[in-house]
Amino acid sequence: MNIAETPLIRPIFHCVVSTDSPDELGAALTTIAESDPTLDHKRNDRNVCEFMIFGMGELHLEVIRHRLVHEYGLSFVMTKEVAASLLEPWVSLQIDFPEEFLKAVEAELNRREWELGTSYGRADTPGRWFFEGSMSAKNSLGVIGILRQLTENKGSYTMDVCEHRVQVDWE
Repeated sequence: MNIAETPLIRPIFHCVVSTDSPDELGAALTTIAESDPTLDHKRNDRNVCEFMIFGMGELHLEVIRHRLVHEYGLSFVMTKEVAASLLEPWVSLQIDFPEEFLKAVEAELNRREWELGTSYGRADTPGRWFFEGSMSAKNSLGVIGILRQLTENKGSYTMDVCEHRVQVDWE
């Protein structure tokens, strides 16, 4: 079996790591993750000295901790590992709408912390735009109704559940 064909297993445990050397820790985690597709990490936007590390279990995270200390010589504080039982549904959203509503649609989607995948002016239908992206299901509540109002019901909208992500709450 080709490694590209191997289905990846999503990490199910996480911990928070605080350090005085965030750039070195980030580089080390990126290097380790290149050879370990079951490891993931995310830097805290509110506190640049913190990272959330996602792994397959307590032993996996302990091995990562050991490598960071012994192979990379890093010092840090690691919280106790927690099972990632909070999976949040995400939806994909496709919107086709008249160009005159572009700024209003963009503002509404950005307010809902949407992740834009594709956007372009429609060459086959001048004066229309197409957006495709995703957002958490909780942020999507009521979005179709709001988009209908913003575009004066002149658009088309499609929304589907596309994946589940580990809910990360830094507060």
